[in-house]
Amino acid sequence: ENGFSRLCSSSSASGSDWVDEDTFQYFLLSEFPCMPSVLAKRLFLTWDVDNNSKLAFSEFLCGLCIITRGNAEERLEFLFRFYDLGEQGVITKDTLLRFDELVRETSSYKNEDHWTGLAMVEE
Repeated sequence: ENGFSRLCSSSSASGSDWVDEDTFQYFLLSEFPCMPSVLAKRLFLTWDVDNNSKLAFSEFLCGLCIITRGNAEERLEFLFRFYDLGEQGVITKDTLLRFDELVRETSSYKNEDHWTGLAMVEE
C-alpha cells in the first residue's frame, strides 16, 4: 500500500480515493511539526484545484511534481496561488509580510543574513 492510499484510509471517508483537509493537515504537521498550521491549510487549498475540499491522488501528485521538479514558471504560478488568499488574482504586500513572518518564525534561516524573503516587496 502506497503512502497516499494510507492517507486515504485515514481520511474521514475511509476507503475513498481522496484525502480530506483534516487528514492532510494532521499528516503534514506530524511530519513537519514546526510548520504553522496555516501553511498546511494553504498547501491543501492550493493543491485542491477543483475546490471540492478533497485532495485526489492526481492533485497530490501534480502538487508534489511542481514543487520538486517544476520549471520556474510552474513554481511561480504555484506560489502565486498559495499566497492569493482571496483567490482574486491579487497578492497584497500585507499578505506577503504575514507569510514572511510565519516562515521566519519557523525557518532555519531566521538568524542568517542571506534570508531575503522580502526582496521583491522592498524594491
